[in-house]
Amino acid sequence: TGRVPVSPLGEWPLTSRRAPGSGLRARPCRGRHARQALPDVVLSVQTFLNQVPDYVETLGPFGKLYFFAIFVACECLSLPGAPLMLSSGYIFGLELGCAIAILALATAATISFFLARTVLRPQLMKVAAENETFQKINCAVEAEGFKIILLLRLAPLLPFALSNYAYGLSNVNFVDFFFATLLGVAPGTCAFVYLATVARSAGSDEGSPWYVYAGGIALTGVLLKTVSDIAQKAINDSTMVNDECRIVDK
Repeated sequence: TGRVPVSPLGEWPLTSRRAPGSGLRARPCRGRHARQALPDVVLSVQTFLNQVPDYVETLGPFGKLYFFAIFVACECLSLPGAPLMLSSGYIFGLELGCAIAILALATAATISFFLARTVLRPQLMKVAAENETFQKINCAVEAEGFKIILLLRLAPLLPFALSNYAYGLSNVNFVDFFFATLLGVAPGTCAFVYLATVARSAGSDEGSPWYVYAGGIALTGVLLKTVSDIAQKAINDSTMVNDECRIVDK
């Protein structure tokens, strides 16, 4: 007997075969192959993100725009942003790295915000109506828009990308949303960027002694923890006072 020809992807034979004694043709389990393909997609995305820093350096002045666009796209798709924050600091340094990362986060937040108020609103409303966290966020935002969004950026109850859609469903003014986001993401973002610059400096011969970097990292962690605790307390107080509001589709 000859070999059964196989597709270039190696997933299943090109010809159909009959199951012995059944008179029926055996079919490949496409659902199983789809599940197996999912990790491959995740691995491909991870590999691509790992290659971004090297590719950015080959683009010269256009590398900044390319990196910015990739950062915005990843945040809109709810992909992890921490690796890109670290890459931003490692490639561009502290000042420029912070600026690029913060502006990319604010841009992605703006896109998601308006998607939630337009084309994605019907679908998101169905999710929000059954989600207690969405409801708590809406209550707090309706009470004190700018303040609560600023605090929620410092001590998030939801992942960054999802929270942008939640704010889009609320009644908050866009100007308040934008500037609260810009200020709120700055501490955590700059902390990640700083860690990357520390790692790069520590690997060079001209870096400072190790205890200088260790002290800076410890101080950054303490400040972020303090700010996060204060923000969380303010959020809890606000939701307790405004526990009867709900998201209403208009």
